[in-house]
Amino acid sequence: MTKLKRTFSLLVVSIGISLCLAACHSGKYEKSDTVEQRIIFPQYSVIYDDATQSTTVSAVFSVNNPAGRSLCLSKPSSITCNGEKLNGKFDSESKQYTYSLPFNGQFIENIMFEYTNNNERVFRNDVALHKLDLGVDHLNISKSSDITHISFTGKPLSDEETVELYLGDDMISLMTQGNRIMLSGEQFQEIAEGVYDGVFVRTLLSSDIQSLDRGGSISAQYKTKKIKISITA
Repeated sequence: MTKLKRTFSLLVVSIGISLCLAACHSGKYEKSDTVEQRIIFPQYSVIYDDATQSTTVSAVFSVNNPAGRSLCLSKPSSITCNGEKLNGKFDSESKQYTYSLPFNGQFIENIMFEYTNNNERVFRNDVALHKLDLGVDHLNISKSSDITHISFTGKPLSDEETVELYLGDDMISLMTQGNRIMLSGEQFQEIAEGVYDGVFVRTLLSSDIQSLDRGGSISAQYKTKKIKISITA
């Protein structure tokens, strides 16, 4: 082999090794096998969008807490949902290495995440996704009204659940009770009168999960289709 060919071969090998190392270490995140497993903080998420009739599950792993350095899972560590492997990539917007999997055209009520850490210890966490069917496509809200009660179809809200109404860039936290949402005219005082496309979001957030020292979180969201919201004086 000539000196030139040998040099070229070494260059190709070096590039290959560099690419393999970069696959899970870019300076933006760390490999999970480089940290103590007990300080890994997992975050699991399920979102159902009724407008697209799709469910998306995701998982993020970080050091110590949600604001900690993002982690990329290195073998033998892995994450699955209902037996299917989640695909991981670095999200430049959230600055996190995120694992996700879409289930198009499906409402999946029961979700099971299974996380295996680098010590091959397995953690199983399940969450139920609950519907929020308002049965209407238009709501009238008067700023001068006291409280408007809206009943919905679906499992009654638990103490761990909240409901928010999104009107463009505005988010309004709503009062709830059982199978009812309560809208107060006072909550809309700062919003201009008019007709808006509103989306109601039912959210469950819990820290009661299987994990190690640092804990973790799991959330489930149900987003309704857009509903016309008329706001009057």
